[in-house]
Amino acid sequence: MVATAPWACGQTEADSNAAAFDNFYNMDYNLATKQFRDLTVAQPQSADGWNYLAQAIFYSAMFDCGLMGSDLVKSNEAVLHSPKVVLTPEHEAEMQASLSKAEQIAQMKLKANPQDTAALYALGVSYGLQANYELLSKHAWLAGLKAADESRKLHEQVIKLDPNNYDARLVPGTHQYMVGTMPLFVRFAAKAAGVNGNRAEGLKKVELTAARGERSKLDAQILLTVLYRREGRSEAGIPILQRISETYPRNFIFRTELAKLYADTGNKAAAAAELDCVNKMIAQEAPGYTGARVAQIKVQENEVAQMIGQMPDAAPVLAAAKTQTPPHANLLK
Repeated sequence: MVATAPWACGQTEADSNAAAFDNFYNMDYNLATKQFRDLTVAQPQSADGWNYLAQAIFYSAMFDCGLMGSDLVKSNEAVLHSPKVVLTPEHEAEMQASLSKAEQIAQMKLKANPQDTAALYALGVSYGLQANYELLSKHAWLAGLKAADESRKLHEQVIKLDPNNYDARLVPGTHQYMVGTMPLFVRFAAKAAGVNGNRAEGLKKVELTAARGERSKLDAQILLTVLYRREGRSEAGIPILQRISETYPRNFIFRTELAKLYADTGNKAAAAAELDCVNKMIAQEAPGYTGARVAQIKVQENEVAQMIGQMPDAAPVLAAAKTQTPPHANLLK
């Protein structure tokens, strides 16, 4: 899974929900979502828990719709013209209810203590996840950008109160980077609204979270490999994604994205070796490499094959269409 937006909730190293996050980053959304649901029952007053649940639901829908790779954010145009993320009515309602609950809890804590950085951070995450939903599911650009800006402002408040909070730099950094890559007239409009875009400075903030963050460190590292690819610096993302793919071996997208990074740098042999590794895992029926996912994996492999000049196989594309599961089917209770 490659992050497509910087509002993943993150975790600390000592997080008691490490098993749920391990399943989440390994793309076992069925189990991860169940575990996060259980968390909201055990800790109903945890804004983080409700954010985790909303995130798992939405990322599962993104996966079902084939929107987890770096190609989604390789350019602003790719985001604008991406297909919509489709949720079932039941899971759309559950996601929105979860975000509302998280916001309610965070707002109550802020009413008692306006300088509660944990509550500010959680509220910023809620707004960010809502921005994901508005942008990618509804294509409601104005509503999405407004929610994203609220997320940025809240995390900037966290930084003012706690300059050593490196996690809170991820959202402002990504926001700053994305605005900095927009056309000139858009940047002028954003500046008039108080949002300054700076591609280089934004990237530095993401790099800082990736190096020194705690709960958002992994999310920043994943996003950084995407931004490096967008910047034409794929070689810088290779060692990062190597470590991540080894940590989460059931996530085939990490492995195929690593192959793309190798292909970008002209290392066709390394890219082909990654594809061979993926095919061995399919042959061994390794966890995460079986069933309907095989067709999805083959589609990703074909993208790499085209990049390194190999003949792509048309059969997996047809198989992927035939085995397409209903949107959000893997979250059915």
